[in-house]
Amino acid sequence: MAELASGRICNLPLFEGEADHRLPTCDGVLLRSGKFKDIGKFICHSALHTGIGIMGMSWAVVEYLCAKEVCSDTILPIEISDIPDMEIRQKIDIVRMLIFCVNI
Repeated sequence: MAELASGRICNLPLFEGEADHRLPTCDGVLLRSGKFKDIGKFICHSALHTGIGIMGMSWAVVEYLCAKEVCSDTILPIEISDIPDMEIRQKIDIVRMLIFCVNI
């Protein structure tokens, strides 16, 4: 669990993004190997036995993981800080400003 809490396993990054806005990485090796499923089992086992959980996750991820049912109508509390790629963030900010200017 200490290795999981560090955000890396087998020297591969598990999460990306800012502190308190971390998202699971899109690393193909981790996805294809089934490591995320194993990691989820470790986290659940730890939480059930009052161990440490994974701190610093995006609130949208927490809501998704704790939801009883998730469908396409479910609105998750995604913030601009949840986007790990700074270039994409800047583009979204430009679009938001353009929409704001049009609505004035």
